[in-house]
Amino acid sequence: VTGKKEGVEWESENMLVLGIIVIGFLCLHLYNFWFKMQFAEITGIETGAFDPQNGAAYVKALFTEPVWGQVYCALYLIWLCALWSCWRFACGITSPHNYIQYSPETR
Repeated sequence: VTGKKEGVEWESENMLVLGIIVIGFLCLHLYNFWFKMQFAEITGIETGAFDPQNGAAYVKALFTEPVWGQVYCALYLIWLCALWSCWRFACGITSPHNYIQYSPETR
């Protein structure tokens, strides 16, 4: 493909990439926080250095590590940008406004 089609947005062309980013970081987030806090509390197993009810300690420990903390910050920013760029996510935010603005009932 050498040219861009008219009316096709960047998000539509790269939906697979954005989907992989979203699913990948969702799994990473669930491992770092849900598994170490909720799963550990439900099953009673030890998954980390902190009490499962002390979620703030897990967040602080993850993001204040010397090297990996910066990597995780960058990954979460990429994840946030991918979520914002997803067409469905942006459409979900603006659809109530568009419905009210263009709805025949509101005219």
